[in-house]
Amino acid sequence: MVNKLTLEYLAQILRKNQVCYGIGGSVLLKELGFDVIVNDIDIVIDPKDIKIVDTILKEYKDRFQKPKDIKFDTLYFAEFSINQTDIDIMAGFKVNYETKWYTFPFDKETPTTSIANVDYMLLEDWYVIYYLLDRNIKVSLIETYFFQTKLIDKARVSNLVKLALPADLKMRLIKLLNI
Repeated sequence: MVNKLTLEYLAQILRKNQVCYGIGGSVLLKELGFDVIVNDIDIVIDPKDIKIVDTILKEYKDRFQKPKDIKFDTLYFAEFSINQTDIDIMAGFKVNYETKWYTFPFDKETPTTSIANVDYMLLEDWYVIYYLLDRNIKVSLIETYFFQTKLIDKARVSNLVKLALPADLKMRLIKLLNI
């Protein structure tokens, strides 16, 4: 369960401490009107802000970490629980797709969008992340959204195409540019 007040509280703390962050995952999808179940808040941060985040949120840090997932790895991963809301914070995110590791860069140059004083990652970024994680249902939901609404950040997609990504994903991104 995700508490909206907890999300706003986290955003306030991160902004106050000048942390470069973006909310992603199912919270982003829900915010954009997708019919998804939200289990936790996924926050991606700039690796340069790891020490700050660790310091400002240390009182909430869980003592027990989830077992490592073989599909993704991070330079930094921390789990927190605030007001019965689970929060995962990640930096240096990379995904293992078809036995090759793909790094998803996130830093102060990565565009985000602010909705009600909360910084969200772009849907285009999570399209790529979900694709690499083989979350086919969410990939399909996002593709349908893009094709139906024609709401797509083509500048962001153009930048994503330049990343070291699988050829099949690049082809799908190029199709999105032609919407």
